[in-house]
Amino acid sequence: MESQEENVEMEQDNITEIKSLPKTKKKTVEPGVIYLSRIPNGMTVRSFKEILGRYGTITHCYLQPDEKTVTKKGRKYSEGWIEYSDKKISKRVALSLNCQRVGIKKRSKWYDELWNMKYLSNFKWFHLTERLEYERALREQKLRKEVTQAKKETSFHIQNIGKSKKMRKMEKKKKEKPEEFKDDQKPDRLFSYKLKDTENEILARKTSRNNDSLKSFNPDNYVNPKSVKANTSFLKNIFSGGL
Repeated sequence: MESQEENVEMEQDNITEIKSLPKTKKKTVEPGVIYLSRIPNGMTVRSFKEILGRYGTITHCYLQPDEKTVTKKGRKYSEGWIEYSDKKISKRVALSLNCQRVGIKKRSKWYDELWNMKYLSNFKWFHLTERLEYERALREQKLRKEVTQAKKETSFHIQNIGKSKKMRKMEKKKKEKPEEFKDDQKPDRLFSYKLKDTENEILARKTSRNNDSLKSFNPDNYVNPKSVKANTSFLKNIFSGGL
């Protein structure tokens, strides 16, 4: 009896120990992105998703339109990206389908086409959206510049056309009524502006003045102011009687 009770107690202890063990966390499933460098001719987004959707759940899909090769049959795509919900599926699909025939049966129109795909490690879908947004902004900026340049060229040509019309009308009027344009043929008035003399010109002018004054000087006609004053005082004494 005692041994049975001990076994029961040991089982209960084991159960409590198992319950007390930390629960292992489930690994979060991360999506994976595959890049396709070439899209088979004539393949649409719908047919693309139908073919590759057989291998797993597709979360995102984007095909880059080829603007250079737009045909009446439909739009062509130059490259593409596809994201599966689990990156393990993405890796498996890229490894198994790369360089394999797109169409399994001979009746398929893509029987001669080959997949060219690669799994992008550490690549998230938002990386692609950011890149596409950046490219779209660049295209819009380039388009705005082209439109602005076209408007400038158009306005310039319109102005030139208007000026040429006015000139033709003026020439025609001059030929028909030349008397009305006689006043317009007067020469333009000329304006003269006097500049300040330089220091060298001022010194040269002063020197020439001094030379002219020396040339015109006559010693015979020169009267000393001191002698004139003495003579006047002498004559004054004579005529005033020394008073």
